[in-house]
Amino acid sequence: MNRFHLLHMAAVMTTVGAVAAIPSSSTGRPNSSISETTPPDPRIATEHGSTPLFHYSPSFDLAFTSVVVFAGLGVAHAWLAFKTRSMYFLMTAAAGIIMTAGMIIRLVFASVPADNNGSYYWPFAFMSVLITMPGSILGVTLIMTYTRLTWWITPAEHRTLGELWLPPAYQTILLAGSQAVADSLTFLGSGTFLIRPGPPHLAAAGAVLDMLTWIVLASLAVRFVYVGRRRWAPIEKDVQRGLQELGPAVCFSTVLLVIRGVTQVLERDVTALLTAVPPPDPMSLPIMATEEWPVYVFDFLLIAVILLAMAVYHPGLYFPRRLTGFRLQTKALVREEEEGMGGSDATLVEKSGSIGWSTAESSTPTTSGEAVNLEKVSKP
Repeated sequence: MNRFHLLHMAAVMTTVGAVAAIPSSSTGRPNSSISETTPPDPRIATEHGSTPLFHYSPSFDLAFTSVVVFAGLGVAHAWLAFKTRSMYFLMTAAAGIIMTAGMIIRLVFASVPADNNGSYYWPFAFMSVLITMPGSILGVTLIMTYTRLTWWITPAEHRTLGELWLPPAYQTILLAGSQAVADSLTFLGSGTFLIRPGPPHLAAAGAVLDMLTWIVLASLAVRFVYVGRRRWAPIEKDVQRGLQELGPAVCFSTVLLVIRGVTQVLERDVTALLTAVPPPDPMSLPIMATEEWPVYVFDFLLIAVILLAMAVYHPGLYFPRRLTGFRLQTKALVREEEEGMGGSDATLVEKSGSIGWSTAESSTPTTSGEAVNLEKVSKP
């Protein structure tokens, strides 16, 4: 399972997006510098500054505020990860820091006249990489968090296709693998550094696959919390807190990720339109190319809210230590459970810091300490 984490991170670190989130001026007026003639080669025209990179004047105030917010969230996540020793959740700190770097470049662009910003293609392309990466990083982090929740809370005999729709053993390998494929398609389709201009439909396919992956993740997370509250009765207070607090936080974050995924699909369509030959009529550009607020509301703001939610409900404050490492030792978890099973009554023995559960038929209480015996009483 670890190699799929590494595969996804490699895809994310090379993803360049489809020429970033295409915002625009709050005035809604297209930039007057858009060429009204068909350029012989869009790449040469862009490199020589004939086509503006922004069809608006970026807001300095919004960019500066974003730098402050994302820097604070990145530092907060780094502190929480080290405090709780949640090594896998350092990725959220990386997402905040990377987003900060991207917004700093955007802040610089805010001081560059829109009529001349076409000559700054490479800084713009680098900014596109930075502001595209955090969404993918948060996606794989939420996948890993959901997987750990299901291993931690779900009784062993209920980790089935019928109960969870996707057993824990296959969650990361399928969901993270799907997102890795999506990020690779986006990379090849955008072609910002390799094959400019890249096939726009390939980048759009990557955005759609990302969106579908997050829809599946959100559906699984919502069902897990619903089923867990109705069919399983966690006995330990730590389990109850995990199911009642961390579970809904993961659901909320995945839903926001789905909304951002829809925005990314629309942005890919806008990018394909802006790079078309001949170029579109400036007066017929969609709102995502003529207004700046959509990219802040439906992209940057959602990333900030996800980071804030996962800082308030940080997994390291809920998970036992054995679940906070970067690699989830599933074989060790299964072996521990098998060693703790006794007879048909299924007694589960966990180390200190772990939690207990019982099914709806069970009424046997548990005690906390160095070793906790959890008995699940079968029906008479």
